[in-house]
Amino acid sequence: MTSLPARLLAVPFGVGSALRRAKLFHPDGAVLHGRLVRTAPVGRGLPLEDDDVLVRLSRAIGLPSPIPDVPGFAMRIPAAGSDTGSWDVLLAGAGRDVVTRSLPLPAASFASASLSSLMPLAHGGRHWWVSARFPGGPDTLDPAEAAAGLAAGPITVVLEQAAGTGPREPLAEVILDRAEKEDGVDPSFDPIVNTPRAVRPSPEWLRELRVRAYRDSRLGRGAGE
Repeated sequence: MTSLPARLLAVPFGVGSALRRAKLFHPDGAVLHGRLVRTAPVGRGLPLEDDDVLVRLSRAIGLPSPIPDVPGFAMRIPAAGSDTGSWDVLLAGAGRDVVTRSLPLPAASFASASLSSLMPLAHGGRHWWVSARFPGGPDTLDPAEAAAGLAAGPITVVLEQAAGTGPREPLAEVILDRAEKEDGVDPSFDPIVNTPRAVRPSPEWLRELRVRAYRDSRLGRGAGE
């Protein structure tokens, strides 16, 4: 059962989504498909494995380009050992040091952005942070423009992980080469529900808040439980 403080703090997500009739944050995005290739040694850190992935690029507020905004990167890994059958990893624009990696920060383009999980993932008795960068582009923060740029070549996303306050180290590369929505539907991601049993977003109070916020956001925009 969700605690009273978490329920109260999550109220704006439901109200905002109801008024907007869409996600309160990251309302519009481009859906891309690609391949994840693990670059970390086997057994080191988070259990990401080679797989096809679905990715959604977005802007947090939805401000028109070229106004800076907080970039979003949502990735779904199918058959990742979770109860729901997939693993959703959500990253947002943030800093790259141990303080600012938990703070949402705007960027002018995906090429110049640094993204972070904003909260650590508990796995194997340690807390792991995930970060991402887009070496070589796209030189825009408009998701539709980024997707259209696939005609000139794939987008490479470099994923890194860090244990606690330790240094970042390679985790995986994601090569995006196709843009389309499945059945024309904009997918809804939930990194709290859709996660492997061996991985748990933390700390617990923030996890509880996000559970309620995602639920209220879905209900607010009429997407059901």
